[in-house]
Amino acid sequence: MQYSREVEHMQCVAKGCNHGPAPIPEEGKWVQAYDIKDISGLTHGCGCCAPQQGTCKLTLNIKNGIIEEALVETIGCSGMTHSAAMAAEILPGKTLLEALNTDLVCDAINVAMRELFLQIVYGRSQSAFSDAGLPVGAGLEDLGKGLRSQVGTMYSTKLKGPRYLEMAEGYVTKCALDGNGEIIGYEYVNLGLLMKYVQEGMSGNDALEKSKKHYGRFENAEGNIMAITFEGYERRIDKINAELKNYGIGSLEEARDVCLKKGVNVEEIVKGVQPIAFENAVWAYTVGCAIAFKKKVKTAAEAAECIGVGLQSFCIPGSVADQRKVGLGHGNLGAMLLREETDCFAFLAGHESFAAAEGAIGIARNANKARKKPLRVILNGLGKDAAYIISRINGFTYVETKYDYFTGEPKIVREVP
Repeated sequence: MQYSREVEHMQCVAKGCNHGPAPIPEEGKWVQAYDIKDISGLTHGCGCCAPQQGTCKLTLNIKNGIIEEALVETIGCSGMTHSAAMAAEILPGKTLLEALNTDLVCDAINVAMRELFLQIVYGRSQSAFSDAGLPVGAGLEDLGKGLRSQVGTMYSTKLKGPRYLEMAEGYVTKCALDGNGEIIGYEYVNLGLLMKYVQEGMSGNDALEKSKKHYGRFENAEGNIMAITFEGYERRIDKINAELKNYGIGSLEEARDVCLKKGVNVEEIVKGVQPIAFENAVWAYTVGCAIAFKKKVKTAAEAAECIGVGLQSFCIPGSVADQRKVGLGHGNLGAMLLREETDCFAFLAGHESFAAAEGAIGIARNANKARKKPLRVILNGLGKDAAYIISRINGFTYVETKYDYFTGEPKIVREVP
């Protein structure tokens, strides 16, 4: 250790106070924590990502500074669920301090880890006064018998009022209304029971009916409403219909029929590539495919350009996507990848999730059907843990690199086929 000249020439004064850290309650004991191994307990932490798009609730059961159990629950972002899958693999076995300084793939999970750290190092844990703490496995008790997170999802507008979409009991299918039009109960499907009945061999329809339950004064309803989903239909449809009209197509349903008559099930293809795709994505590709059939294009690249027209028709008028022609840009990018002069497609992952890998694999698999020379695809920019897990699950070659700050060049550390 180096000392400045001023410190070296100071007179030495004795330090009298040295009573150690304040004791904190841990698993039924008062503990003075000097090292990370002195920390034990089960506690929670919640965090959001920077755009506040999604939230993570993180539960860790820590024994002698080591994470023995992790429960990662996320809501609000589809990519975040994939990040949770990776974080659940990364966390157990690490020390609490290691976990605090580990990239847990998603900002919300990282923030939850920070908040959890602050809770437990100050003795604020669920097991502070539980003799010997809680056993490994206690984290599952938060989920209940069905092993599902406790989720409440509601939607409301000033014009039309509230809609119940999901309660802790299950997925809401109907809201019961009284004579004043106010909600007095609801019907829901218990998803845990539904899966149990299906696994036992019951038909889907019978399992669904048997899994339905009521809450409140549902039987006294004077009317009921179905729960709804919302994907901006009203803001998009006029523009969509105008584009369809340019090619002699009367409606979205007619566009779907055009594709089906040619043997192309667009929904099956889109969700085969990306299972979490929104319904409006399916319809946007349907419009693009129908336009391609109407134009009688001859090459895959030309078809991709038509699909770009379909995607553009779904961009909300006046939005950034509309003004910057994002839909057309995607179509033109697809066309470029389908042409033989393009050898390789390297793209930066916008989110460290399986979705990026699914998209890359889907691009390569489908592009190669129309190409003579296979297209190489590189998924770049992922953290090391996330990249390793995504590569392993989706069949990529994992390439770990290390950046040399002196030469400014990346060096390959290892490759895992």
